Amino acid sequence: MRYFIAIGNESQIDIVGLERNLNLALDWIQIMPNVFIVKSNKTKELWHARIKSVTNNNLFFITEISLNNNFNGWLYPKTWEWINKNKP
Repeated sequence: MRYFIAIGNESQIDIVGLERNLNLALDWIQIMPNVFIVKSNKTKELWHARIKSVTNNNLFFITEISLNNNFNGWLYPKTWEWINKNKP
């Protein structure tokens, strides 16, 4: 599974804790300041708990994404490489 995770105001986040939790994924990449894609075999409910534990009641959003060629955007080349490498 791949999850799109967007977090509100980054200044309120426990950055060390966030990185520690993201490192529990099979792989992950930060695509924008508060936006991540996570490759994991864990549920979105578990990711909800992991992210909530470091956001200090900040807003966040998690959804499963497919990465099955139904996407477009303007991102750094290394981000596109990660996406292409982590397609199902």
